[in-house]
Amino acid sequence: MIRTCSLTAVATLLLFGVHPATAAATSTTTLTVDGGDFRKATFALTALRGDWFVTPKDASVTLTLSTPPGPNAAKLEIAWNGAAAQHVIDAQANTMAGGEATFFLTLSGASCRQGRSADGNAEAVTIQVSTLTSLDIDAHLSGVISCNGKPGVAIDAGLRVHRDTAPAPQLSGKYGDCDPVIYDKLIGAEFRSPSDCEIKFEADLRRTIYSAFQPALDALTANGWQLDPLPHDKPLTGVGRKIANEPFRPDFTSNNRLQFHLHLNPSGEAAQRYDKAMADFSVRTGEVLKSLNPAAGAQLQKDIERFAHQQAGETKIDIGVNINYPGAGETNFSTEHTVLRQPNTVYAIHMADAQLPSGGATGQDTSYLFLGAWGPPVITKSGAGESLHLNAIFNRAVSTLAVQNITIRIMANQTLADTVMKKIDYSALLSLLHH
Repeated sequence: MIRTCSLTAVATLLLFGVHPATAAATSTTTLTVDGGDFRKATFALTALRGDWFVTPKDASVTLTLSTPPGPNAAKLEIAWNGAAAQHVIDAQANTMAGGEATFFLTLSGASCRQGRSADGNAEAVTIQVSTLTSLDIDAHLSGVISCNGKPGVAIDAGLRVHRDTAPAPQLSGKYGDCDPVIYDKLIGAEFRSPSDCEIKFEADLRRTIYSAFQPALDALTANGWQLDPLPHDKPLTGVGRKIANEPFRPDFTSNNRLQFHLHLNPSGEAAQRYDKAMADFSVRTGEVLKSLNPAAGAQLQKDIERFAHQQAGETKIDIGVNINYPGAGETNFSTEHTVLRQPNTVYAIHMADAQLPSGGATGQDTSYLFLGAWGPPVITKSGAGESLHLNAIFNRAVSTLAVQNITIRIMANQTLADTVMKKIDYSALLSLLHH
């Protein structure tokens, strides 16, 4: 039976051997466990997976060390960030993120967990680093953990790892004067660490798009609309691995796509009018239920759906901006649409009953604007509705950190969408596009 001894920080990135294999790396690590149900039990952790990097100012290590298959198995997952010679993790540090070490130990025949010592103090593991280069790691691990419900289990390990050659650096696209090398501190996670170039590019992109929409936001908020708080500008911390070597997409990053959400002031006249209409529907619903009239019930359902569609289009404005989408595929549950004559776009359309971004069978008034390099739009009828398809045209010779297309989605009725579109600073958006 496999049990665990653990003291963890940022453990969700590291548990259970999800790290990629490190080529041509070897381990001569030994681990000794003494206390509880163990009496100076020693394990040779010669199997190795993981990776590490070292720069003049930083370092990151993520390793999974284990015994060969067989009885008395042991697996140690260890990680730390930063170039400091000493890293300490205790029970309280487990909830902290960034810059801390991670310790997770699995042993056979023992039920182990993190805990506190007999005197109530937090148990801790210390990593003392003596050598850390791109080829070699030499460190001493010592500390106390709880195993099988018993505190005070001492661990002592000499961590020694070597590889003959360092892996070739992974590079992002270039963006001006910056470092494109990816120093990944998120081994095993869905996201990887961004390069300095990606951090700079994403920040400039976000700042420019905010600026482009500011005139529209100002006009709306001056006319009774309330803007939901925008996310605070924060440095990019993660980039999806699935877009490696593809044009950069903010929706596959820790900061996600740019969105603006506005709603009518609830105390305003228009919002109050809709509140009264909702109350009227409640009264009508009660009357229909009492009448037991199927036809009246069916008509009520249609009226409610029509009302909800109208209310969504007149009381909320949701704006989404996507960059470098490989293609667009939008569904309209009706065939009612208007191709818009919108300068500065290659194509613009308003759909009367477009499927929500979350999917499902509910539609809403939505306008779409396409800027940059796109193929011709194709509208295909499907049942009572239709679908719109456009394919992006990418120039693979340019850096992945370049804007090749922009998609704007405005969920609101056509009158409100027109108000937004007239106030967008298209010169700012066009300045982003690669030429």
